[in-house]
Amino acid sequence: MKLRMWGIVGVTLLLALPMGPAWADQAPKISKATNKADFDLVVAAVKQQMAPGGRYEFVDGRNRDTVNQRLGEMQKLFDQYGTVDKMDQASKVTLYNDQELIDGILTQDDSNRQVCTREASLGSNIPHVSCRTYGQIRRDQSGTQSALRQMEKIQGQVMEINHSPAKGQVSH
Repeated sequence: MKLRMWGIVGVTLLLALPMGPAWADQAPKISKATNKADFDLVVAAVKQQMAPGGRYEFVDGRNRDTVNQRLGEMQKLFDQYGTVDKMDQASKVTLYNDQELIDGILTQDDSNRQVCTREASLGSNIPHVSCRTYGQIRRDQSGTQSALRQMEKIQGQVMEINHSPAKGQVSH
């Protein structure tokens, strides 16, 4: 029985492996920009993907500011030198550090990033692994918060009705 289960797990993993590199290739990597023209295209793609509905829509305000600030710093380097090959060593180090910081932020807040958790099954002692994308998790959280705000609003209206004097009654 255990051997059969491991066989199923193995086949599932083998089938899932080809999907990983496909997702990785879709992300615009800033480190691939070696000249001003390529960099401008990557910046446009990143900014488009940070818009609502984009792959990086969940980059929060502080991280969004950091990404935009570092893209600006990198833009100045490309404006000054044109290509990475023409940059001095200090500029290359600055460019590399900015690239790594931005790539880290975008990777962390990537809507397509898989997040798996080990959860207890209801009515069973055998836990199962549940995987969802970061985007699905954030949308679920947003939906839950929206539903809670709506419930609080309705509860407030009900409380207001219950505490207001009834028609025809005079309050003292």
